[in-house]
Amino acid sequence: MWIHIVFIPTIVMCTLALLQGAPTTRFLRIGGVAISTPILVWCLVCAKYLLVDKKRGLLCLVLGLIGIKIVSTLNGLDEKENLFGGKLFRFWAILKAVAWILQFVGHGVFEKRAPALITNLGFASIAPFFACFEVVNMLTGYKAEEVKEWNKVVEADIAAYRQSKGLPMRPGVNIECKDK
Repeated sequence: MWIHIVFIPTIVMCTLALLQGAPTTRFLRIGGVAISTPILVWCLVCAKYLLVDKKRGLLCLVLGLIGIKIVSTLNGLDEKENLFGGKLFRFWAILKAVAWILQFVGHGVFEKRAPALITNLGFASIAPFFACFEVVNMLTGYKAEEVKEWNKVVEADIAAYRQSKGLPMRPGVNIECKDK
């Protein structure tokens, strides 16, 4: 769980920070303010989250917009006042690469499985929502019964995958699975 909570937001914020360099979408204005590429992208991503779960989707939207403001301010300070020696873009790129590497290593070492996006790249687009959901569930017990049921399904799926590849079961997992 901590792999998701730490590295997914890091990857998302680095991506949004790197998008700051993309041309601003000046054609889209709200209240006279041009909407930046990261804001546009984040709002489009969060639209799907809002359809799934309004409260968690709104939380993701707000946290992402706060993150965009922070990285935008840092990028602006680096550009205008050379705050980071003009190397902040490079920092975001390196941090993103390191976060991805640690995400994969963490899955292999702690979860003993590949990240879900290996089987479906579309999972990468829901990862921020998933990480936000994990935090809310951990702190408040939100949808605790559903999470228990989902975890059983996930463990069974992982067990079936490991069995199909001839891999040993993960420690502590006692799920019998049939060949598919």
